[in-house]
Amino acid sequence: MILTLENLTKKLTQVLKNGIISLLIFGILVIGISSIDANMKIVECTACDNGIRKLNWNEINYGLILGTSAVISIIPSLIRIIKQTKKPAYNNV
Repeated sequence: MILTLENLTKKLTQVLKNGIISLLIFGILVIGISSIDANMKIVECTACDNGIRKLNWNEINYGLILGTSAVISIIPSLIRIIKQTKKPAYNNV
């Protein structure tokens, strides 16, 4: 919704550019947060058999990973919206 609000008055090329940037940021964050979470689970392993950690379905917090990635990927759009609304209105009278 934030991305849509930002791109209401933009040209198609700018809309595609903003969408691709947001998707790239989201993808990079999902991979990054997932790898950090995986490494933290390995570090927590103190009683693992032969250094292999087994995970159950409920040990991975998918909602936290995707939610955090979505919120952080929205930040550039929010910054652009805030900058646009803070521009001073000059009256040429």
